[in-house]
Amino acid sequence: MPIVDVPITAGVGTAITAFQRAGGDYDQVTREARATAMSAAVAWTATTAGSASVLAADVTRVGLLIISQATGTVYVRFDTSIPSPTAGTAPLYHWYLQPQDRYEVPIQFCQLAVSLVASTAGGFVHLVSGTAA
Repeated sequence: MPIVDVPITAGVGTAITAFQRAGGDYDQVTREARATAMSAAVAWTATTAGSASVLAADVTRVGLLIISQATGTVYVRFDTSIPSPTAGTAPLYHWYLQPQDRYEVPIQFCQLAVSLVASTAGGFVHLVSGTAA
């Protein structure tokens, strides 16, 4: 079966790539962007005061690992607000890491800013990201 480009009407008619099935139907082809570079690791010193935007939002980021070497629980929020470590108190945390936890951030969240707060001071959190040019 051939791979074909099917014109669509988006403004002036942008072409998409599609796979044509035997019955004549088309499946649109989408390509994933893969990391072409690793950004320098960011090390955050765990503090109970927290930090907003430890990692700034980045539209070129396609992968993000967060590694906790903190002595307490680290609370993560995917925006510019410092998360509250108290359940039910705004702004709520989106995720948390226990000491020695590692977290591969879902692709849907990896381009967002990352803000952190720790339950106890001590240790570090490392954030490692892959970017695509």
